[in-house]
Amino acid sequence: MCLWTVKRRAWKAPPTIPGNHSVKRAQSRAAAEGFTLIELVVVLVILSILLGVAGFMIRGRLTMAKEATLKQTLMQVRKSLDDYYSDKGKYPKTLKELVTERYLRTMPIDPLTKKADWVIEPPPKGEGIADVHSAVQDPGSTGEPYSKW
Repeated sequence: MCLWTVKRRAWKAPPTIPGNHSVKRAQSRAAAEGFTLIELVVVLVILSILLGVAGFMIRGRLTMAKEATLKQTLMQVRKSLDDYYSDKGKYPKTLKELVTERYLRTMPIDPLTKKADWVIEPPPKGEGIADVHSAVQDPGSTGEPYSKW
């Protein structure tokens, strides 16, 4: 009678350590059965919780990075406006004038809207641009709207 035609029985390894029979049987039985549905569901729940937390943290970091870029861009534009005023005694009429006069290398882009759509604030007396703000009205991480930064 061939070995493969006999009814399938669990293979039992010979014990290497005396008195260790139950451990070997339990290990071979677990290897033959695989994972239960409950075990798979628990693993999937744990993975989904970890992915949710990671996604939340990444989204928060992206917002912080955009806000930091916005603050830096506003500082650069405001410094350029001040430099222009110091040199010429008047404010520029457009932001494009800051670029053509070489106070800025390129037209600044709002990192929140990805466009050069700044809210222009005129000076108290005269005409031109005294200050710029973001066009986004949403509140930032500080609670103050981006348009007030």
